[in-house]
Amino acid sequence: MKLKDVIALLDATKDEDLYLDIETSPAYRSIMCIGFATTKSFPSVFVIPVYLYNGRRAYPIKDFCFFHRALSRALQRNTVVIHNSSFDLLILHAFYKFHLPYKVYDTMLAGHRCYPEAEKSLSHNLVAWTELPYHKINSVETFNATQQTTMWDYNARDVYCLKYI
Repeated sequence: MKLKDVIALLDATKDEDLYLDIETSPAYRSIMCIGFATTKSFPSVFVIPVYLYNGRRAYPIKDFCFFHRALSRALQRNTVVIHNSSFDLLILHAFYKFHLPYKVYDTMLAGHRCYPEAEKSLSHNLVAWTELPYHKINSVETFNATQQTTMWDYNARDVYCLKYI
């Protein structure tokens, strides 16, 4: 799907659940990609690269600005389902100036309410609440195109899991 189609999807999304996850790079100190799905688009998951493994922008700044606007508006018009919202939303808002959502369902906090003694990781919630295959061992830092594709797949799987958690 092209970026303009993703923007149109986000613009049309209202009063739904918006499943959201980002992947960051400690090496580059940046967001590598933003993954999302909506109630109506699920099981399709969309992964939008922000920066590539070589440090370059994935899209021209003008195109990314249109995506930024569409995602910011979608965050405010929908319930954002996210794991560890205090990290992802902080990064999105403080460093990339995305708007903050009005309604958030944090799967980490929900899992912690049920099992306060358990570690607050997405992988623990994945195992506790679903029968989906465990994929958390596939997380990689991206230094080449193959690792980048693996990271995008990993991000899509995280977003996919949020629906079932």
